[in-house]
Amino acid sequence: MDIDDKKVDIGLEKVDIENIIREKGLSFSTKTIVYIHELFNEFNIDIKLGRSDVMKITGLKPLGFSKLISNLLSVDIIEPVKGHDKGKYKIMI
Repeated sequence: MDIDDKKVDIGLEKVDIENIIREKGLSFSTKTIVYIHELFNEFNIDIKLGRSDVMKITGLKPLGFSKLISNLLSVDIIEPVKGHDKGKYKIMI
């Protein structure tokens, strides 16, 4: 998927990521929250994102990507997409 082809509808309501994290009783670093915002600004819930998409948007290296994905999976912000190549995720909130 070429991420340049898909744009988020700017008419969509912004997700209050900090509030969602707080409601779940979690604490993320400021950097992690910035990365989450970057992903939400680039993708909507209908887009399947993969490793290269996330790394391109955030500038993360493979280890940083793995930590970010692990954090997002653990709090149900994203989920693996079944029926697609391994390593594809969709935004849940």
